[in-house]
Amino acid sequence: MMQTVTFIEITAILAGLAGFGGFVIAWMALRQSKKTDNSADAERMGMLLTEIGYIKSMIDELRRKMEYSDERYTKLSERLALVEQATKTAHDRMDEYETRYKARMLSDGR
Repeated sequence: MMQTVTFIEITAILAGLAGFGGFVIAWMALRQSKKTDNSADAERMGMLLTEIGYIKSMIDELRRKMEYSDERYTKLSERLALVEQATKTAHDRMDEYETRYKARMLSDGR
């Protein structure tokens, strides 16, 4: 007994195979899309990490420059204090010389 396959059965089998084939194609496309997305994400992450590294190096450089500026400011402040003290001493001596000069002029009768 041989059974004959009807057109409807063949159509159903082909539809099932087409559906399965579509699923396989969609699954492969999804895997490829994930690989592409992962590659793009990795590229973006690499760029971000590079930019963050650059920003970090710039911050480190600015920190070094600020420390150097702070040292220079401290040294200049110390030097200014010494100059102010020397100026005050010089003014005191000048006042003393002026007082002596006036006293001598008065004693000489001028």
